[in-house]
Formats: sequence, C-alpha cells, structure tokens
Amino acid sequence: MMKIKNILAIAAMASFALTPARAAIRNFAVDVDVFQSSEGKPDGIAEVVWSINRGALALERIDRSWSDALEFRLSLSKGDEVVDTITLKRIVEIPEGEMVSQDYLLFDKYVANLPFGEYSLHILAIDIADGDSAEREVDFRIDAPSKGMSISDIALLSQVSIDSAGGPFTTGKLKMLPNPAAAFGSAFPVLYLYAEAYPEEGPDSLVVAFSILDSNGTELKRFPPLKKGYSSGTIPILNGFNIMGYPEGKYILRVSITSQKSGESSVAERGFSIHKAGSKPVAARPVVDSLQLEREYRYAVYLMSSNDKNFYKKLTNEGKNEFLKRWWEDRDPNKRTAENEYRAEIIDRWNYANAAFSESGGNEKNGWATDRGRIYIQFGPPDNIERNSIAMGSNSWEQWDYFSAEGGIYFIFADALGIGRYRLVHSTAEGEIFDPQWMRKLNNPHVPIMDIEK
Repeated sequence: MMKIKNILAIAAMASFALTPARAAIRNFAVDVDVFQSSEGKPDGIAEVVWSINRGALALERIDRSWSDALEFRLSLSKGDEVVDTITLKRIVEIPEGEMVSQDYLLFDKYVANLPFGEYSLHILAIDIADGDSAEREVDFRIDAPSKGMSISDIALLSQVSIDSAGGPFTTGKLKMLPNPAAAFGSAFPVLYLYAEAYPEEGPDSLVVAFSILDSNGTELKRFPPLKKGYSSGTIPILNGFNIMGYPEGKYILRVSITSQKSGESSVAERGFSIHKAGSKPVAARPVVDSLQLEREYRYAVYLMSSNDKNFYKKLTNEGKNEFLKRWWEDRDPNKRTAENEYRAEIIDRWNYANAAFSESGGNEKNGWATDRGRIYIQFGPPDNIERNSIAMGSNSWEQWDYFSAEGGIYFIFADALGIGRYRLVHSTAEGEIFDPQWMRKLNNPHVPIMDIEK
C-alpha cells in the first residue's frame, strides 16, 4: 500500500564552525498534503514531507570525512486502529573539505495511498550517533471526490529548480523541494506552491486566482490570475511569489479555481509565516540517500565504460549523484523535451529484465543481474529468439539475434543445470564470450558443468 521515497537535500542557512554541532535535533517540521487518486479508486494520496537541520546532528569522524545516520519511525492511525508503521534509515555524509557544521535542511518524503477517512500521523526522528530525538503528530483527512469543481491541498515549496536527474521531488525536469515548516524569509524569499485542480469534464477554461491575506482574513494582495484550457483530467497548478516586501508575521495563501463555462468555483487556503532574521542562504546542493543512489547506478552500470565505473567508485555519494546526473544528460537525445527519453528507455528495459529473468533457488538473482537481463538492458528486445527445449541428451538453450547491432550479432544462453538458470555461453558480439564449441560442451556429460556455468 505504501510507496517509500528517499532523501534529497538543499542547503538552507549557513553557519560556520570547525567541529560538528552537538545539539538536540532542531527544525524538525512535518506536513501532510492530500491529493486525489486515479479516477474510480476509493482512496486518496497522502504526501508526507519533513525537514531536519543537518547542522545539529552528532556527526562522527570516519577516516577523512564525517557521517551520521538518521532513523525515522512513522505510524499511521485511523481512529484507534494503526493502519501501518514503517522505519526509514538515512545516511548523511559530509564530503571532504566541507565545513561540518554548515546548516542544511534535509528533506524527505513518504507517499501513501489511503482509503477515505480521518488519519493521524506520528513520526519520530532519531539521531543514531547520540540518541537525540524529536517527534511530531499531524492529523489529516482524505475525502471522497466531490461532484463538480474541486481543488487539492496547497503544497508549499522552498525552492523550484531545473533538475532532470530524477528523484522523489522531481517531476519532468523540475525539482520541487517542500517547505513543511511553511516558513519563508531570508533563506527562502520566494513562496512557491503546488496544487491540483479537478474540474468537470471539458472542454473548458479554468481561471486560477491567487491572493495573500493577513491572519484575520483581510486580503492584502491579489495576483494576476492564470487561465488554463483543458478537456479532462487533473490540472497541475504551480506558481511563485516574492514575499520579502511583507513584514514578519503570519499570513494566509488563498488559491481559487473557477470554470469559465459554468462559473462553478472551489477554494483552498494555507497558512504560512515570514521570518527575515538569519544568515544568508547558500546555494542548493543535493545529498542523496544511499539506496536511491545504488538503484540509479544499477540502471546505468551495464552501459558505462570501465573508466567511468572506476572513476565513479572513488567519488563520495554527492559526487556520485552529480556524475550520474551529467552521465544521463550527456545521452539525452532531445534536450528540448522535459523527459530524458534515453534514460526512460533504459529504465523500462531494466524493469522488464527484473520481471522476466529473475531466478529462484539457492543462488537466486534479480533479473537485471542475470546474463539475459544484462544483454536485454544493453541491447533492448532481440529481433528474433530461437528457443530449443529440453530433448534427449540436450539441455535447454536459446539464441537471441540482433540484426542491426554491430552489423548483426547473436547471443546463446544455456540452462546447463536444467533448473531455469540461463548463462551466456557463446556470442559474436565484441567483448563477449566466444566459444564455438558451446553445443558440444553442453551435450557432453563428461564436461564439468562448472565450465559452462562460469
């Protein structure tokens, strides 16, 4: 039911010291935004976002760098019933040469599809190094879609930037970092927002209006409206306003949507605050969760050169993330589109290989790690497959033909043990195993099986 996302981080406000801070966890903010699920499903989407200050972590020296681990324990309840619990562990690494006590807000995100109803979220953050902790509770509800015009919650954002590397906060080529504290000012001078409109079936035009109110509900500023044409489906709303001209205090952001055809409208409001004290913000930079980084590397590993792989292994997590980002961008066939079509194609191949070629048993392998998975990821679907089932005196094997690659090549995969584990035993592709005697070895019981299993 739950889909877990990983940490991406941004530098927020900088303070400088030569040794790591030893303070309790601070700036732990949590927010929940609710969106509609796909049409016809009896549930909604709850996006849980939170931030925590890196500068307060009890970072420990390991070799020439600093690191710490965070643990987040989430519990979702519906009335007196606990719906789900989960524990997330995150590694924070400080690259060599970076000031250890620089304050960065680390952001994380958790997404759940939940049935309609009222919920309570409890989240506990623990600094593994010294045991310091902080906890928060948030109540929220997921309502069934109403008839006619409606709008989602307003998600407040700290920053919106171009980033095609992908991640939990990236849609297309836009990275949208949340602002769970709903606090803006010197560090975040622009109030960004994201919401979704759910209009009636079109075609129609939607007028989206934005205004800022004081804490008493008096309108202070009305911004120029947006007009969005549509025929059907969800309409995303993304906008931003510089708020540095407003005094410190509490405010309300109002977003209203109106159908030009029917005049029907819907309104959402969200509170926020402005604080102008604090240090000058430093440039944003990512800190990547180890599990997400490993998955991204697996997508690309079969397509990298040996030099690329050797260089990658020497980098810090931050350096690896930047390397992979540039590696994919260099291979984007059409940089004018939001999607990197090459990366999307490789991920589709990777997912198919994982689903089609996984092995079970004592030496099980995920599909992407098998010989057939590797070739499928590298070359894509074969132009032709010849399969030879088990016959008297022979084990199963299959030949994959690629007519246009390298002027025409093929790969032979054999199930030497007869248990569904296919290994590459012969190929005409450059750099692959070349063994014209593969059939004789496969059919000869006196040839050790391990010779074929290598």
